[in-house]
Amino acid sequence: DPASIPSADNAFTLFYVKFRAAAPKVRTLIEQIEQRSEKIPEYQQLLNDIHQCYLDQRELLLGPSITCTVTELTSQNNRDHCALIRSGCAFMVHVCQDEHQLYNEFFTKPTSKLDELLEKLCVSLYDVF
Repeated sequence: DPASIPSADNAFTLFYVKFRAAAPKVRTLIEQIEQRSEKIPEYQQLLNDIHQCYLDQRELLLGPSITCTVTELTSQNNRDHCALIRSGCAFMVHVCQDEHQLYNEFFTKPTSKLDELLEKLCVSLYDVF
């Protein structure tokens, strides 16, 4: 649908381009916090807080759009469950890959909180069934 292209572009800009632009500005600081977090408990707590803030913002941004997209996929494929599963899973894999890549632009150390966020975002597809 041509009318939805500008909003899709705007969503992409909001979801990824603006965050990617900010990453180099804070990555050095985050790397220092990550290094210090191994030795100083206060830095570990700070890193946990930064992770939580980052992931909360990602959830607020992505959640409604993912729910909307899953709803659209459901209505497009309401009689063909196989097509719905294929398109829904392809969409969610793409989202998860993009989110992992974006996370890695900010942080060097993994966190289980990212997996928890991605699982929460994927529930909207799971709930269709």
